[in-house]
Amino acid sequence: MAQKNYAIYCMLLFILFAIVTPATVDAENDCEKATLWFDRGIAATSNENAISYFQKAIDLCPDLIAAYVNLGIQYIKANNFKKMIQVSEDGLEIDPFYPDLHINLGRAYFLQGVFKEAIKATERAIELDNKKFYAWVLLGFINQSLEDFDSAIQAFENAYNIKKIPENLGYLSYALARADKYQEAEQKANDCIKSYPSKEAVHCYNTLLVIYSAANDQKYHDGQKAVHLGRKIIQLKGKEESWSVGNLALAQARAGDFSSATENMIKSIDLLKESKDEPPWYKKKDLKVKKLALGKLKQQKPLTLDDYF
Repeated sequence: MAQKNYAIYCMLLFILFAIVTPATVDAENDCEKATLWFDRGIAATSNENAISYFQKAIDLCPDLIAAYVNLGIQYIKANNFKKMIQVSEDGLEIDPFYPDLHINLGRAYFLQGVFKEAIKATERAIELDNKKFYAWVLLGFINQSLEDFDSAIQAFENAYNIKKIPENLGYLSYALARADKYQEAEQKANDCIKSYPSKEAVHCYNTLLVIYSAANDQKYHDGQKAVHLGRKIIQLKGKEESWSVGNLALAQARAGDFSSATENMIKSIDLLKESKDEPPWYKKKDLKVKKLALGKLKQQKPLTLDDYF
């Protein structure tokens, strides 16, 4: 009898392995293939190919969370925020505790101007891992867009304390300037410029330009310094962009050169209309601000922070 039971036990084991093992092996093989597609996605030079490769990785291995994160980033680059949100939510169904998926959600909502949801998603990411500096940077940008400058300053300070790079110090100095804390902003920007190569400190130069051009406290105004900084920023960037040309116009107006300021503000508006880099809500808002600024320049009136930002 025992021998019969043993034979039945062996048969059951055989059936179990016959059913389970091939599926397990197939799943492992699929995830190995998925890793190859994931690597192709990382190496891809076109947005379209990257999206295709990361999607193939997910199709083969739905538990490959990093593929959801990177696919979402590619959808952001394609300005397809709806797909970005869907991919992030799909990933969170598998792992609701993965911070970068929440960060991606925050980015997607922010780029659409849905600030309440953007804050909620970004703060959740920080709850899960408060050492990701880019989550703090995103939170800083959101709060700055809401003109909650104290919260933005705190977020950028946290980002810089985690990762001491010039961009983070530039963001912090600019937020301080927007909060009318000019002395501290000027000090942070100058420390940044002294500590880092010029090309890496562009945001810090920009903070000084803003202070010298448009501070609400007149004692900081210095049009000539601001114009020098505006030209230096464009030189360091290697091209004219809407924000840098607009800020040069701001500086030229402070220096009393309203003809050049008007010309450059018109150029800034044209560059903004052509640009595909800005979120739609920001582009609409910035165009309105620049057109109002252009009207003041035509009346030969310099601009302040309240006028232009």
